[in-house]
Amino acid sequence: MKTRPSVTEEMIREAIQGLVDKHDIGDPDLLVEHYRYPMNGNELAITLARREGWDYGCEITDEFIDDLDCIDSNVRRLHEAAQKRWFEENDIKPPLPIGAQVKQGRIDGISEHCVGCYLIKRPEDEGVKRWLLLKFEDAEAV
Repeated sequence: MKTRPSVTEEMIREAIQGLVDKHDIGDPDLLVEHYRYPMNGNELAITLARREGWDYGCEITDEFIDDLDCIDSNVRRLHEAAQKRWFEENDIKPPLPIGAQVKQGRIDGISEHCVGCYLIKRPEDEGVKRWLLLKFEDAEAV
């Protein structure tokens, strides 16, 4: 089975395109170089200020920071789409049944929102509507 896709430089480049088109960014590669998934706009702005000497009020404005925030949600959307394709193309099936015990707790279901993930009920979460998300490939039966 092919491994679950991770965030790629290509995804980041696609995610920043709208921002590059909107703002006068001399070298878009700087955004690719300094962005780390997950990273909010404020964190990226601080990194650009520290490592590239960008100044608040010049290169960095409140609007620019808001737009930097969109990078993360765009990358997340592209990454989720890649994971859905991986899941469907490889006909991924859960390796363990619901009710099985894993190191983190008991498999209580399969997530409808996180591709290829179990809902794990930890002992401390019994009686509470809270679950740990665990990727199929990270589940180890005990």
